[in-house]
Amino acid sequence: MVVSWFCFLVVLALMAGYIVRLRRYCRAYRQERDAIQEGYHRALLQLEMLQPQEESTGTAAERTAPGSTLAEAH
Repeated sequence: MVVSWFCFLVVLALMAGYIVRLRRYCRAYRQERDAIQEGYHRALLQLEMLQPQEESTGTAAERTAPGSTLAEAH
């Protein structure tokens, strides 16, 4: 019984290793992974462009403090 469980686990480990190897070295998987990464980076760039540009003077706490102005921060 123990031998059959051991053989079953060995087969599962071999299958998992084969799948990992395919995903790492197969050209189709590499191309898909690279395309997903490129799309992710494009989305990040678009999000950065859509965010309002913050002024470089003063800290965020100074800019958001009630009743404060940028002239007071200098």
